Amino acid sequence: MDCLNNIIGIIESTGIVTPPIDYDKSSSGLYLLGGSENSIVKEGCETEYLLKQCDKAIKSAITQTAELYLSCVAEDFKEYVPIINTWVGNKNRATGITELNNIMGIKISPRNVKNTSLHIDKLGLWVSMAGNYTVKVWKNTTKIEEFPITVTTANSESIIDVDVTLDLYSDFEDTTYYISYELLGASPVYNSILNCSSCNNTAIKLRENMDKYSFFNGFSANSEGEIEDANLTNATAYGVLIHAQLKCDSENVICDNYSKSQSFKKVLETAIYHKSIANLVRIIIDSKKIDQFTLLSHDSLLGKINHHRKEWKDRVLGWLCSNTNIEGSGCYTCDDSRMEIIKG
Repeated sequence: MDCLNNIIGIIESTGIVTPPIDYDKSSSGLYLLGGSENSIVKEGCETEYLLKQCDKAIKSAITQTAELYLSCVAEDFKEYVPIINTWVGNKNRATGITELNNIMGIKISPRNVKNTSLHIDKLGLWVSMAGNYTVKVWKNTTKIEEFPITVTTANSESIIDVDVTLDLYSDFEDTTYYISYELLGASPVYNSILNCSSCNNTAIKLRENMDKYSFFNGFSANSEGEIEDANLTNATAYGVLIHAQLKCDSENVICDNYSKSQSFKKVLETAIYHKSIANLVRIIIDSKKIDQFTLLSHDSLLGKINHHRKEWKDRVLGWLCSNTNIEGSGCYTCDDSRMEIIKG
């Protein structure tokens, strides 16, 4: 989460000539070392090793805080967008297709639900002729990805692993994505786009849910770029297959609240600060180098962990969750038992 980068600094100044990391950046003004309020590390012990361990403690605290907070939010609110994994470009043939241009594939028209994205992890072709093909991913008229696919067996699916994420929300323009390839003398297998008569009920439900957040259809285009959508009655993906996960980036609810509410911002910063201290103390104990870094006893250090962990949980579970505003996120809606959105 970019909004939480450098939220906690390590120390304001150090005598290390070439520190291994940026140690003094703190958007909150809070630092892990050098403060009299925790006095865990002996003065002058800011070694390169310790700075790296502090960085590890802070990064872990950010991740742990986000996980605890989001699990709490998920209990208070309904997920508006469920995570959906499914194939688009089903492995069943569509019938009654007659149009045939040179370029074709899948057209994705987002329905503009905030913070939703489509992550594609597999991409395939199903065509009538073996050969080397290139599948391109377009955002409107801009090419954003390109993948070579070798079809070794005609009329058989050739699938590769990919890593493509398409943002399904835009404030500024209508967005359409195209996943296309050129036929190169082949003919596509007319696979159906989402619905299929032989799919089980679970698969049909997944595909229907997917279609609520982004409309999928096949398209074909001639060499002049004139586009024809597939007939909706017999919608085909023109031989393209993608395996995709549609999800809502629920982490955005953290950044939305962090940027809009000073109270939320302050409490989140102090929560991460307390968890960072607890993490650092645990690292010091586990390192077997207690005497090198601190004058505190083992029991005193355990007491520090318990204290700062409690401060952390009290802020996350006791305040942040109860003062979350979900209006800026498309990921959640009010639970039936909670009809008012609580604003922070």
